[in-house]
Amino acid sequence: MNNSKTQSKKLMLFYDKSKCTNCRLCELVCSFKHYGVFEFEKSCIKNLFSFGKNETEVAHCFHCDVALCMDSCPTGAIYRNERGYVLINPMKCIGCKNCISACPLGVIWFHEREGVAKKCDFCEGMLNCADYCPTGALTVVPREEYKKRVLEIYGFGGD
Repeated sequence: MNNSKTQSKKLMLFYDKSKCTNCRLCELVCSFKHYGVFEFEKSCIKNLFSFGKNETEVAHCFHCDVALCMDSCPTGAIYRNERGYVLINPMKCIGCKNCISACPLGVIWFHEREGVAKKCDFCEGMLNCADYCPTGALTVVPREEYKKRVLEIYGFGGD
């Protein structure tokens, strides 16, 4: 697998906080898609509202190029698939929670009943969280467009 070619074709979930109303529909459709129930706790995407700043952040897995969660997994349960997404194989997960501690974004959670770590699996590119976002705050974009939008909206990087 040519990693640079895979990475350049990878789609990313882009969050524009200026469009978010904190309706939390993204969390509900995620839990329904994966578990068939509408429960915020079972969502792999999390809306975090800051009352002090009066703004919302949506936390989700970035499927990092350098995946610290994957490096921390003693069983190899966390792996990168052929499309470049970082996934968890629940059959190999021993519930050690190393990945939860290692994730710099804090987006991996532990499913107590199943006894395994969970995170966004990018739904094979068919993200209901973005499809059902009523304001367009969540969109699926190619990696290069993602980088461009982050620079334009948030001012990260650049000269």
